[in-house]
Amino acid sequence: MDYYDSNILVGGYSSSSERRAYYYNNDQSTYGWDGLKQGLLYNVNSLNYLAANESTIFPDGWRIPSNNDVSKLINAAGGSTNAGYNLSKGSLEWAPRWTGTNKFNFSLCPSGSRYGSDGNFHDLGDTGQFWSKGAYQNYRNATSNDLYVTGPQVNYSASVPIRLCKDA
Repeated sequence: MDYYDSNILVGGYSSSSERRAYYYNNDQSTYGWDGLKQGLLYNVNSLNYLAANESTIFPDGWRIPSNNDVSKLINAAGGSTNAGYNLSKGSLEWAPRWTGTNKFNFSLCPSGSRYGSDGNFHDLGDTGQFWSKGAYQNYRNATSNDLYVTGPQVNYSASVPIRLCKDA
């Protein structure tokens, strides 16, 4: 399920101050790999807006993970060299290059990204990324070639998915 409201514009080209979310290739009907759709890609301004309004936008108890939440997940899933493999789903038909056990039912998907610097979309089927919040807005990344987790990375011009977490 995608989360956005009338305060986040979907698609188009944006200035650096606008809150935007994008369908991959700006096409709601065809984004994704072989017709299997992925969630929206959010810019940092949308991320900040959603983080500031979590209690009114997301279902009860759900929130954007902190950098600490993501670090705990990565450590529990085997550290940066093994977490990508253990968090990725190996049976995604639309991403045959990805392998993994999905041991933690996280189903990290290679949903690609949009770079604000050029407005182009990149890496669908090759990289899985998601925002976390904290002192810096970061995203975590795993690639089809090496299912390890890099990050945190700070790239304020990128638009990537948001994965919500819920406390147990």
